[in-house]
Amino acid sequence: MKLKLASLALLAAATLAPAQTPAPAADLEKTLLASSNALFTAYQQMDQALFLSIVAPDFVYVSRWGIMGPEELGGAVQACSMTAFKISEPKARQLSPDTAVLLYKAHQTTTCNGKPEPADLILTDLYVKKGNDWLMSVHTQTAAGQ
Repeated sequence: MKLKLASLALLAAATLAPAQTPAPAADLEKTLLASSNALFTAYQQMDQALFLSIVAPDFVYVSRWGIMGPEELGGAVQACSMTAFKISEPKARQLSPDTAVLLYKAHQTTTCNGKPEPADLILTDLYVKKGNDWLMSVHTQTAAGQ
């Protein structure tokens, strides 16, 4: 009988307890997603200052264009124009106290040298923690299969 009363008391306490604050994983995903959105915004607006504020000094970009550092990427995207983008299905994982990854899909409307770029992408952003900031170290993207 005492066990049943104790169980009922725990159930009642859990049911009536105020909502918990978001889990650290949810906070991490929100932080990384904001940064990945900022990367697309920087690309769309050709905002080099914004771009440099979210990437690590040793940032690497990997796509069908090849493997590039920030300087090479900056030159390559000058012939491009992005008019829209939307990120979906984000999933964040913290790999260590100072390393995390964000996996997601994106839909973009982009042309480079007058030719349309693939609209649907699958992306991976690897982040490293420097002080209190998460900086993007690696960004990979590939066209989603049809």
